[in-house]
Amino acid sequence: MRKQIIIFFISTISLLLPSFVASETNVKYNELTTITGETIEVETLNNSPVVLSVMAEWCPSCRAEAMELQEAYEVYKDKGIIFLGLFVKSSDKGIKRFIRRNGVTFTVAKDNGIARQLGVWSIPVTFIVAKDGLIKRRYFGQINQAVIKKGIEEIE
Repeated sequence: MRKQIIIFFISTISLLLPSFVASETNVKYNELTTITGETIEVETLNNSPVVLSVMAEWCPSCRAEAMELQEAYEVYKDKGIIFLGLFVKSSDKGIKRFIRRNGVTFTVAKDNGIARQLGVWSIPVTFIVAKDGLIKRRYFGQINQAVIKKGIEEIE
């Protein structure tokens, strides 16, 4: 029995470990439409450092993280870093309510396949992406200002 438990944990860790390490892949952005109907051009995303957070309007951790992201956005918005909230499994009405209730002013869009491409299986998950599209960091769960700052320092 003990041997089976050890094998189970080793198997689980080996499956999950790659998800916790920064991926050496590039993000392939699709053209996105914000929740307000504006188009985000692929070229803009491809040529800018991006803090990309995959979230949902019904997720409590996402609400808490949105406040942390908003604070960081206020600090870094004039430094050419794009903050993008990418919503999965969320209605337009729910996303707009989320934005209003959490005071979000950074760019928000509905997912159009990017989350799947990045292998997102839980939320929130935040990616720190260099302007060449290379993912430098990937954080699962709610992050804070110190983590955001450290990630941004790597892509500035």
